[in-house]
Amino acid sequence: MIRAGSDGVVLADGRHLDSDLALWATGAAAPAWLRETGLALDPQGFIAVDATLRSLSHPEVFAAGDVAAVLPHPRQKAGVWAVRQGAPLLANIRHLLRGKAPRPYRPQRHALALIGTADGRAIALRGPLALSGTWPWRLKQWIDRRWIARFAALPAMPIQASRPAPAMRCAGCGGKLPAPVLSAALRRLGAADGPEVLSRLAGP
Repeated sequence: MIRAGSDGVVLADGRHLDSDLALWATGAAAPAWLRETGLALDPQGFIAVDATLRSLSHPEVFAAGDVAAVLPHPRQKAGVWAVRQGAPLLANIRHLLRGKAPRPYRPQRHALALIGTADGRAIALRGPLALSGTWPWRLKQWIDRRWIARFAALPAMPIQASRPAPAMRCAGCGGKLPAPVLSAALRRLGAADGPEVLSRLAGP
């Protein structure tokens, strides 16, 4: 498809299909730049890793989440699998740094998927079971809000007495928190409304 409008869609071969509603159903696609890394990839172009989340071609490289394909445990691309690979990924990196062998990651067989339909309802999927209604949407909202709430009261980062306190601590991608959480932290510091605080993506 090369174009979509109110009267239908135009396909790559020039055909026009009349439609009142067009739905795009797309799957996960591997980034094109992975082909330039020299890493072993699976047939779909994702980084091929073993059960310990290590690259098949470069054992010093670990990969997890949607960019990776765990060949011994193939799973669909979904956030639930990516999130749960975080803990075993961290553990295996620590094992490697300590000179120990990394341990295999064993994911659960099925996971609950909740897909909102933008009308106050959702579809719940788990294995061969599929249900829809308002209760899956309420369940999804509860799960999402509980997840975000976990970041509202983070414990203080310990500072070793033998080292001077750093001027700034950066958590990189791990520092991405929702705007309300960051605003609450700034209010505690008395800097929420300071001139140096920008409330939009771009500067002045």
